[in-house]
Amino acid sequence: MSKNGLNQGVHQAQDLVDAYQIKGFNGEVLDVAKLSKQAMEEGALKADGVMKNAVEIVEENKQMVGEKLDVVRSMTFAELIVYGRELAAESVNAAFPKDNGVEKSQESRSINQDLNTGIQNMYAKLAKALPRLVKPDFNVGKAMDEVEEEAKNMASELVEEQMDNGGRGIQQAFQVIQQQG
Repeated sequence: MSKNGLNQGVHQAQDLVDAYQIKGFNGEVLDVAKLSKQAMEEGALKADGVMKNAVEIVEENKQMVGEKLDVVRSMTFAELIVYGRELAAESVNAAFPKDNGVEKSQESRSINQDLNTGIQNMYAKLAKALPRLVKPDFNVGKAMDEVEEEAKNMASELVEEQMDNGGRGIQQAFQVIQQQG
């Protein structure tokens, strides 16, 4: 379906190019289909590169994320807000040092101060809102476990419902995907 729309758009664009004799840098009339294919191939290559980079970043940081998650799971919500404020401030101070010994140090100090003020304001608002949202001394790990369990239950119910309906919804979705393919 989307492929048909793309083809239709390419044909309409080519009709305009032909009607107005729009030429490229080499003096020839533009071939919209060729340009479209080239753009999609380049986009696919870039997307592939981005995906490879993302996978590398995830792999490189998997252990650190696991360690941070273990730390977070052991905290209460009140401790989590403080921890988040501290991490944010550390990131700001690393990115925009207060005294980095270069000509832009005044600019860096100003950015640092503005961002840290924002962090403090967010922390204050979160700390004020927290008691309305959850018990501040409630354990984050326990909350995560409860959410995970509820998500599993919901997924199981959806699968059972689909199976009770003969899997028609899944079959229909699969057919739509095949038609678009």
